[in-house]
Amino acid sequence: MDQTPTLIVRVGQRARVVSPAEGPVVIGRDNGATVHIPDDRISRRHVRLEPHPGGWLAVDTSTNGIYVDGARRSSVPITDGLWLRLGHPTEGVAVAFELTRDGRTQLAPVAAPTGAPIVVPIGGADRGEPEEENSDDVSGDIDPAIARVGAAVAARRAELDLTQRGLARDGIVAGATLIALEKGRRWPRNATLGKLEGVLEWRPGTLSQLREDAAAAMSEAVPAPLLADVIDLALATIAARIDELPDDSDVEYTRRVTAILADLRKLEIATATAARSARGSGALAVALGTVRSRYNALMLDAAGSPNATVGQQLYAARRIVGLSADEAANAAGVDTHLLLAAEAGETLDSQVTAALQSLVEQLASAR
Repeated sequence: MDQTPTLIVRVGQRARVVSPAEGPVVIGRDNGATVHIPDDRISRRHVRLEPHPGGWLAVDTSTNGIYVDGARRSSVPITDGLWLRLGHPTEGVAVAFELTRDGRTQLAPVAAPTGAPIVVPIGGADRGEPEEENSDDVSGDIDPAIARVGAAVAARRAELDLTQRGLARDGIVAGATLIALEKGRRWPRNATLGKLEGVLEWRPGTLSQLREDAAAAMSEAVPAPLLADVIDLALATIAARIDELPDDSDVEYTRRVTAILADLRKLEIATATAARSARGSGALAVALGTVRSRYNALMLDAAGSPNATVGQQLYAARRIVGLSADEAANAAGVDTHLLLAAEAGETLDSQVTAALQSLVEQLASAR
């Protein structure tokens, strides 16, 4: 099979080169995302980009969705020139992808270097515009870590008898930007952070360090058993939806079961992420195993429907004979990311679908 290409991710005028060796990377609003987009239209961890033999797969891990040509997709095989919209089918943040196997990158002059995160200014994701620090918009979700830093800034201002209006008048920080920081809604630009640290008489880097410390403290403070309980509650909700499914011969069965399977995949991603970072992850490891077991059982049930998708049939067929996704993709003569997209319920071109259907029939006849 072809070697997995290098991926170029473009958002506005910014670009990021991603090597397959880096493993899965994240696009989102979270400060730690590989491609960091501080825009309220998107989730903290909106899209996961997965390298697979021969290609890449974009997987939706958000609440507001990813869209191709106006249609919401749970996962998308990344092709050269693909455009995604994040958060809205027509007005969401635009992300473009390029693939290269020959070392060609052709990045714009403002591109971030390989290995560095993209930070796309808020409001400028499609146009490469600078952050508008005079905006009066301080809406958006509260980030608990930013809120803790904001409280520290407000306390230090009071100690030094500094006012928001005075700092804005002196050109240190725009009033709306300071309000957004102190309310925990938005993180300022690096240049603004430096000026703010200077007037607060803090050494350079103090604000970023405070934020990192706050995020770490909150992560460690959340007990894994509590997170596991939340996951169990989500599983209970999914179980109720499964119980309400019609008979597998019903024309609505496949559509509804495919939607439930998509939610189980998202829950698996969230649980796996939590299990890697939370203290006392034994409880989360058990929860992760439960999520995967539920997904496996439901996929096998879905495959038994007369209206099952090719992906559902293939998942069951390869599991029965013990083939991995890579091994099954190789047998079908397609890239792994296309096979995984089919199993995720995506509609692929007729050639790929025919190859996967042929493999299903071959595996069935061998049993």
